[in-house]
Amino acid sequence: LDTVARFPATAPDRVCLVAALELTDLQDRRRRLIRARELGFRFPVLVHPSAVVEPGAALGAGIVVGALSVIDRDASLGDFCCLEPGVLVGADASVGSNNHLGAGVTVGRRARLGQDNQLGVNATVAEGVAVGDGQTIEPGALVASDLLAPMLIPFPAQPDAAVVFDEVSHA
Repeated sequence: LDTVARFPATAPDRVCLVAALELTDLQDRRRRLIRARELGFRFPVLVHPSAVVEPGAALGAGIVVGALSVIDRDASLGDFCCLEPGVLVGADASVGSNNHLGAGVTVGRRARLGQDNQLGVNATVAEGVAVGDGQTIEPGALVASDLLAPMLIPFPAQPDAAVVFDEVSHA
């Protein structure tokens, strides 16, 4: 970014950046986007024409809202969020910065999401539920109560286990 910012053709006063790329390491992504902003790059808000943003909703910089998504009244989204197609953010919900909401995700009314969260396809955060920072919510999951600390599920040690590949399915 520092090098790109020095070239006249790609200087921050001539270029806007789209924050929709590199969603695998959200904390690293956030650091890079903040650095780009420090260098003077701007981030437009991109809303698909079929998406609905209700009056009173607040969108931060660099938001990308996919097709058929709905952001209800008085909902707020922090900087650099990416909403895939068909996302619903309920009334008075708050989504922190740098969250990735997969296709079909529902964030219920008055729900609160921290930053750097990854919500899988068709996941649901129930009404009034709080989700902390850096969470990964599996596809189709229902978060029905507050999830403030990462859930660590230990993988049982199996020293004699082996992976066997079937020649037909490669599974």
